[in-house]
Amino acid sequence: MPVRLNRYLASCGVASRRACDRLIEEGKVFVNGVKALVGQLVNPESDRIEYNGKLLSAETKAYYLFYKPFLVLTTLDDPQGRKTVSDFIKNIPERIFPVGRLDYDSEGLLFLTNDGTLAHRIQHPKYELEKEYVVKTNQELNSAQEQEFRNGILLEEGKTSPAGLEKINHCLYQVVLHQGWHRQIRRMMSVLGCEVLSLKRVKIGPFRLDRLRPGELKKILPAELKELKKLLF
Repeated sequence: MPVRLNRYLASCGVASRRACDRLIEEGKVFVNGVKALVGQLVNPESDRIEYNGKLLSAETKAYYLFYKPFLVLTTLDDPQGRKTVSDFIKNIPERIFPVGRLDYDSEGLLFLTNDGTLAHRIQHPKYELEKEYVVKTNQELNSAQEQEFRNGILLEEGKTSPAGLEKINHCLYQVVLHQGWHRQIRRMMSVLGCEVLSLKRVKIGPFRLDRLRPGELKKILPAELKELKKLLF
């Protein structure tokens, strides 16, 4: 049965559908020996589909939580040779990939999977999946600044969505977002005159960092996955 190429690539654990479209545009995907096109339909039963010179086949879906350490890239490779997520998942049989952003100089919870459809929904702001962070700043916000942060800050992309902000103690805050712009919390704090000294993601949807240590993986149980899907489907 014909399916869109990006959907099939995602089912093979290559990346999310949106990222797969970029790979197709970059000329890294071939169908029956011909460079593929974005939006192309394929028949996995009869077409020969290759990515980076390797023949693809659909994989069993896999879902993991990962504690990304400080100074690790949320990618699978880096031309500069810096440590990436792939250094921690070499023993995982499926070709899982990180979902969403977590800055090089941040740490905390990441969702890893080869399920492109679920990855897309986790990242898309339409589904408003809650993500929680613990943020340390170089100085305290006053009450007016705290409310401004909650209401939304004007950045280059536009005004941020309403956010949660609660003070834990001196210069330490709990932040809750439903979107994930590039270095969003750091830029929001910068507009308010504060520098972020450390940032840790502690929650994605129903999942918490809990007892995971930096560099550790945890396989998600079927019952836990069901709770996530209730929020997204």
